[in-house]
Amino acid sequence: MRYVGWRWLVVAAGVATAVRAEAQEPAVLIFPDAHERPSWAEVHRLAEARRVADGRGVRVGILDHGFGMDAAPDLYADGVDLLGNGALSAYAEHGYWMALTLREIAPGAEIVALNTASRDPMESAEAISRAIDWAIDHGIHILTYSHAPFSEEARAVVDPAIERAVAHGILPVFIHYPHELSLFPTGMWDRLEAGIGTADLNVLHYDYKVLLTALYMRALAEGRSPREAFLSVSSTAPVAAGVAALMLELAPTLGPAEVKAILVETAYTAEFEGETADRVLDAAKATEMAAAGR
Repeated sequence: MRYVGWRWLVVAAGVATAVRAEAQEPAVLIFPDAHERPSWAEVHRLAEARRVADGRGVRVGILDHGFGMDAAPDLYADGVDLLGNGALSAYAEHGYWMALTLREIAPGAEIVALNTASRDPMESAEAISRAIDWAIDHGIHILTYSHAPFSEEARAVVDPAIERAVAHGILPVFIHYPHELSLFPTGMWDRLEAGIGTADLNVLHYDYKVLLTALYMRALAEGRSPREAFLSVSSTAPVAAGVAALMLELAPTLGPAEVKAILVETAYTAEFEGETADRVLDAAKATEMAAAGR
């Protein structure tokens, strides 16, 4: 992920617009097949789930960077800079994208920005550990992580923190992290996690509101599918966390293991774009089971 050379602006529609420091991208990007393929609402039955819940009363912490709190203060209920590098407020990048995706899934949830992402993997791991202790003390229900896999050295710091989080009733939703206590989502196909492990859930990893303009333009130039520009695997953590927030609104006494079990149990096998996804997130069934007390 690029940290310099890009400025992210918030426009009236609530969508991030990318502007290069040296030149602006084309003003109009046309998507000819935008309404010709299944959307997240259909694949994950989110419309049905949202008829009964919106995540109200649930606090979700996002472990990330570049939240743009100065530009989009209404998006967040709170924010903590665990690194002291200004990445909480000064610019809107990956954390902002994750927050917008979460808001789209669970519009009533309280989003808490936790600035923890550093170029130094161990600095990130230590910041995540401190952020988890803060989350325990401040009533966070769900934590999401959408960055690189952890090294063995970093896991020696992160794993005990995850165990503390779960012991205090917090559900971790981390990509690239096959810890038995954490919910592990990936994209619609498991090959996206080759060499890491089998994910708990398959989640549609594009079709959300935020467009990665640089990736889109690069994909077009190289003759590849531009769909990867819509957040890719990163988006799967806030999507799964958003559905968990809907569940916790309906059944606030559910523990992390129970939420994870329901999401895994209600997942289904689907044929999607010519491939088979074995554990597709089903928000409608998950919220129905949560509301019924399993």
